[in-house]
Amino acid sequence: MWAYKDFSEDFLKRHHSLVLLMTMHKIRAFFLYPPQECCQSQCPCHVSRRHIVLSLNLNLYHQEKKKWLKKGKAINGSSLHEIAHLLGIPDENGLLEEWKEGIPLWLIEKDFNDQHRQQDFKRTGAMTWTLLRLKHTYARSWWREPRATISEALSILIGEAALKKENKARWMTYAEHLGGEKAYTGAFRRFRSLCHLITAYFYIIEQKGTFLWDDPKNINDFLNTSACLRTMILGIQTNNIRQQSLFLHHQLLSLPSWVQGDKGLNSPIIIEPFEDRQQQIDNDFAQSLQKVIP
Repeated sequence: MWAYKDFSEDFLKRHHSLVLLMTMHKIRAFFLYPPQECCQSQCPCHVSRRHIVLSLNLNLYHQEKKKWLKKGKAINGSSLHEIAHLLGIPDENGLLEEWKEGIPLWLIEKDFNDQHRQQDFKRTGAMTWTLLRLKHTYARSWWREPRATISEALSILIGEAALKKENKARWMTYAEHLGGEKAYTGAFRRFRSLCHLITAYFYIIEQKGTFLWDDPKNINDFLNTSACLRTMILGIQTNNIRQQSLFLHHQLLSLPSWVQGDKGLNSPIIIEPFEDRQQQIDNDFAQSLQKVIP
């Protein structure tokens, strides 16, 4: 999915900004049509994602073409034909055939900014961040295990603990209400495979105040943050006897091999534990020991 086998390493380095933008286009398509276990290569979701990427890449090609016409010379030593090939733009006949099912840019923006979709993004991000905080909470407790459960995360998000401001995900306002258990579990089930990307999206907004979809530096930070969060999420353990990890590798969308992760971040991602929950866990653990060892 992320490979560019037809291009040399030197070519891809010269056009790294374009590669970053193309990668972001694919991720935006996944945000609108998240992969499901039942999806096959020619399912409607896959076809819709392909048309979204084509629309975004075609718009990018026109921007690059304007630069080429203005300068009157090759772009980073490459011709427009090579740029079109990199962006996956078909020839004229192929483009006309593909464009019969094309998705306009305004509709892509409208769908992404849909209020219900944004609410589901926030629910997924809040659930993921809460699971990571629980992981750190248990790792620091008497248990010394980086574990968490969906049910405990829900109790923090919608139970009595949700009334405490310090338990809110950092991108949620204190007064914001994102629904109950059904709303959270439904959103998380739908976007589970993208939870690291969605959480990184909100993390970048919190850090920078906005998210610039067409800025290569912002995209690079987003990809590194996503990769770092993916590693953290895969480290969450569970009490399930059949499956020790809460997430399996194939359940989370992979990222390009050239993404650096934490090595590419200027500062580490700090995830605070739930101090009150840790104290409760330690107290319960101490009481259980007293029953065993009077």
